[in-house]
Amino acid sequence: MPKKRSQAEQSDGDDNGSAVEMATVAWMMAVMATLVCGAAAVLIRLAVGDRAGAENLLLFAHVLHFSAIVTGLVSLLLMALVLRASRELPPVSILVGAAIIGILPLVAALW
Repeated sequence: MPKKRSQAEQSDGDDNGSAVEMATVAWMMAVMATLVCGAAAVLIRLAVGDRAGAENLLLFAHVLHFSAIVTGLVSLLLMALVLRASRELPPVSILVGAAIIGILPLVAALW
């Protein structure tokens, strides 16, 4: 017969599990925000090109790129947190994709 766990033992495991789940959701939200901001910045930059009178759109593209850099750094930090705290690792394809999305705005800024 399986041994029953006390209520305190059950709540400790649930709190840790829900904290890891919240960190995972925050990580995925940061990855998606990085992807959207980066893609929008690139699309605006490609659409505008070197047209005169498009300074406002170029400024908006730079703001989006800055947002992609910030959220990319946040997503990389959250990825490290989730990998350290989680019992089950996410699929490798998710990890690789999230790492590429998080690093790409930094590489684009340096290029």
